[in-house]
Amino acid sequence: MRRSELDFMGAVCEFFVYFLATQKVKRKNMYNNFMNCIFCGIADGSIKSQLIYEDDDVVAFKDLNPQAPTHLLIIPRKHIARLSEADEKDALLLGKILLVAKKLAKQFDLKDFRLVTNNGKGAGQSVDHLHFHLMAGRRFLWPAG
Repeated sequence: MRRSELDFMGAVCEFFVYFLATQKVKRKNMYNNFMNCIFCGIADGSIKSQLIYEDDDVVAFKDLNPQAPTHLLIIPRKHIARLSEADEKDALLLGKILLVAKKLAKQFDLKDFRLVTNNGKGAGQSVDHLHFHLMAGRRFLWPAG
């Protein structure tokens, strides 16, 4: 993905975050007091999305801008802005996210897949809520990016 495309995607995400921040949205989930976070809205159901997986701690849905034939996003319901802001209390949650990725790979019959998270804008993170990309269905090059 080119830098200009990343900048455009970031601008689109920032617009949606601004839009949501200016709306009166009721939050149903005690974790999600972050009115500026689109993923918190998806996690608590105040923003409609086609969830493909959900439990008390984790939700998953299809990426709106897929970079592979299969491109899923896996997020914690708890707001953690990025991996570098997680702490020891989040260890079980982070492990659970990996197990959800395994479960989804099996559900979608993915033999080979890539699981990645970006940490900060410089690394390509466009939404400030920890999320993992589960991608498959095309050849991935190394080094990544």
